[in-house]
Amino acid sequence: MSLEPATSGAVRWRSIRGPMEVALFAKQIPNGTRTFAEHVLRGDKMTITRVTEKYIELTALGGEVIAKESNSRIRFSQPYMVAADTKRPGRYAITLTTQVGDELADWTILGKVRGDAVYWLRNLAGSGTVKDEEGVLQYAVKGIGGEILENVWNIQEEKREAIHNTEVKTARKQVSLSFEEEEEEDTTDVQIRMRPIKKVKRAQKKEREEKDKAVTETITTVPETVFPAKNAEEPLQSAAADASATHTDPTLEKLRKFQESLRQPNRSTKKTPTHNNAEEGIDGLSSEDEDLEFLNHRWNK
Repeated sequence: MSLEPATSGAVRWRSIRGPMEVALFAKQIPNGTRTFAEHVLRGDKMTITRVTEKYIELTALGGEVIAKESNSRIRFSQPYMVAADTKRPGRYAITLTTQVGDELADWTILGKVRGDAVYWLRNLAGSGTVKDEEGVLQYAVKGIGGEILENVWNIQEEKREAIHNTEVKTARKQVSLSFEEEEEEDTTDVQIRMRPIKKVKRAQKKEREEKDKAVTETITTVPETVFPAKNAEEPLQSAAADASATHTDPTLEKLRKFQESLRQPNRSTKKTPTHNNAEEGIDGLSSEDEDLEFLNHRWNK
């Protein structure tokens, strides 16, 4: 039966190898666990610098020396326990075995690693890691951030202050350029955000394509001419009549009269008798009529 007390606080440190969650004994070790949680919030300032056969050394910038705090129920009873150095500030150790000996005798135990982080920590301590005789890593494992999972210290305000102090990037202000004297403003400590060259070129290319498209549309579009459906032949007929009236060619005039005579019905015109006594016969017929009648009489016989 384990006599180890239950943990009451948890943090997550994120590194280039992966995240590492640590469950802390916040009630039994309040000061040491609080300092470690503040260091985890500034996780980009923490680095794994040294690996030995018994433990992994983790260093952090800033902070104060953690005082010696002990509890009879907390001991190195299992691997992957987290302890803090009581002589140097910002120096922590993650044990790989229970046989740590006198090397960590004066250190304060803060908690234990939980989750899948034990796998990449074990691989880090393997033979493939490049280190010198004292265990110093040639390529240190740098941190990229951290957060508090179970906050029992009420350090939200301290978290915001730490983020504000360690934040490198400043807020960029949008500046509106104007040539009017009334709208002049103090632009000191203002950074003007410049557009990348690739985006500028892409925007210019898009504008050129839109202009070429507009020109092609204006060239290809032809206005449609709509003719009225009713009385469409009247203007043509009037135009033909006007054209015929203007031309006075005698040949065309004769041709027009000939066409009109063809359209008229064929009427036989009776020859008006002439009462010329010289050419008329006895019966009132002309000499030509008498000859024709005589010929018809002989033909019939």
